[in-house]
Amino acid sequence: MYSIKYVSTVTGIGVHTLRAWERRYDIIKPVRSEKGRRTYSEEELSLLKIISELVHLGEPIGTLAKLKPSELTEKWDTLQDMKSLKGTKYERFEYSLIVLRTALSVSNKEVIVHELTTLQSEMDARNFTINNFIEDFAIPFHNHLSKADYNDPEKGSLLRLSYMLLTQLLRQGLAMSVDQFNDLGKKNPVLIGSAGTIRGEIDGLICTIRSYLQGIEAIYIGSRLSQDVITEFVANLGAEKVIITDRKSPFKQKLNVCEVFDKLNSNEFAGIQWAVLLSESQTTAWPCCVPHKANLKTYNSFESLDQFLKVS
Repeated sequence: MYSIKYVSTVTGIGVHTLRAWERRYDIIKPVRSEKGRRTYSEEELSLLKIISELVHLGEPIGTLAKLKPSELTEKWDTLQDMKSLKGTKYERFEYSLIVLRTALSVSNKEVIVHELTTLQSEMDARNFTINNFIEDFAIPFHNHLSKADYNDPEKGSLLRLSYMLLTQLLRQGLAMSVDQFNDLGKKNPVLIGSAGTIRGEIDGLICTIRSYLQGIEAIYIGSRLSQDVITEFVANLGAEKVIITDRKSPFKQKLNVCEVFDKLNSNEFAGIQWAVLLSESQTTAWPCCVPHKANLKTYNSFESLDQFLKVS
């Protein structure tokens, strides 16, 4: 039999919380010693571990309290089965997306940090391919964050943390893509930059990794888009394509990329093919802020950019 302090230490559930759950929800009925102290059996300890993990993943304690011990165990086993699925990498990422969406909905910072740092470790261990990571996790999670940014702006600090951790993952994935790159086609590299927003940066990193996965070298320079940088890029590498990302939430219509083009108004770039990645709502207003350029195209998805990358 275990004391309440031991159970609290092992499960991470506070002593006062354990007592409150006992009174309010009648989940666990510990045996009382002669002195009135609560003692817990091995089975009760195991059940409280499961409840603690499920609450940590965002399950309401009131909902869990209505389940039988066998139902709680089955629910936990189902989550563990999802996590350990090895049949396809998509199922692994599907689990992460479920956990992260739930954690965002209940503002659980610890779960978000744990899940994204776990993915970093798995990436280091080469537990999945970069292609699967990008297509099955990074893009869907980025899209979910963007929707949450628009629909639930009061979660600002939590969303910024999620964006930051996703950016770290993408930079890690980019480093691996560069290491694995084999330039068999000898195509001129593509320059990719963002217009200074966090969404633009994540989009830029995704575009760069996808370019490498298609066998095309890409140089990502973040928001350092300037006439000098692009001039050097064109002169030294013979590059002919530049991609700028500037997607924002629908209520943020101002395009930073317009300012970029104002500063790049130079005949030196007449031979450059330009691509701008915008959201669908932004493309409707384009290119009112930039003089018409025959060699400038707009896109609103990563898939639509593929053709731009492939065409010589």
